Amino acid sequence: MSPTCELADLVLPSTHWTERDYLADEVCSEWVFGQQKAVEPLYERKSDVWFWRTFGHRLSPEWWPWESDEELFDWQLEQTHAGVTWDELKEKWIHHVPMMPSRDFEENGFGTPTGRAELYSVIELVSGSKPFPEATEPKESVYATPDVAKAYPLTGVTGRRYPIYYHSAFRGIPHLREIVPEPQVVFHTSLAEELGIERDEWVWIESPTGRITMRARPSDGIDPRVCVIPHGWWQACPALGLPGYPDGSSNANTLTSDRAYNDEFLTPGLRSTLCRIVKKKEGE
Repeated sequence: MSPTCELADLVLPSTHWTERDYLADEVCSEWVFGQQKAVEPLYERKSDVWFWRTFGHRLSPEWWPWESDEELFDWQLEQTHAGVTWDELKEKWIHHVPMMPSRDFEENGFGTPTGRAELYSVIELVSGSKPFPEATEPKESVYATPDVAKAYPLTGVTGRRYPIYYHSAFRGIPHLREIVPEPQVVFHTSLAEELGIERDEWVWIESPTGRITMRARPSDGIDPRVCVIPHGWWQACPALGLPGYPDGSSNANTLTSDRAYNDEFLTPGLRSTLCRIVKKKEGE
């Protein structure tokens, strides 16, 4: 049960990907894959495909007429003009879908207000934004908000990836958790020396919104003005006796918020924030 699941009133048991058939067309829609279950689902687990198909059928049978997942897969393959059925795809495993160049715009134009391929965006102009795309400074940064940066001089980046983990998953698997057992914030060696912080020491990472804790990983391979804050840490690994962080104590999202957002699309800055590294006091 992840922290997200714990917020729900009802949690349904979903199959693992090894327990479900699935039609994948994730490589530019040029290839389709017949992912087939290796084992039957345990307990009362049902696939996501089964759930949405059944749910849709109960709400609106005319829009969700398929009586089985296989029927739905056949319909999906028909829409892509793959020239293959689900049963045939299961035999081949992978099938190439010829990509036909679309010339629909010759008769119907493009899906823009002018009907043309727009380099000058009329929608952006009408909305009060700039019709030509351009790079803009984040709403909150050392340049855009220098007063905030006086107290929070580092630019924290939250998009770091671990090759062994997938977003917030797999930290409960012992042989993976042994490789990266705990969350590590990366910042420049000179800052660690200035603050008297040793490698693997637990430190605070603070922003105008809140603070979290991670182990320090000083490095010469990072800009002194930047720190890298990994996301996705919540799960425990009982087999190794390593804790989880369900209270958000190492949750990178605690540092970000909607206080800084993009004017054109109103999207918050979820992958960067002004922050600072603070050495923990004894007993903290």
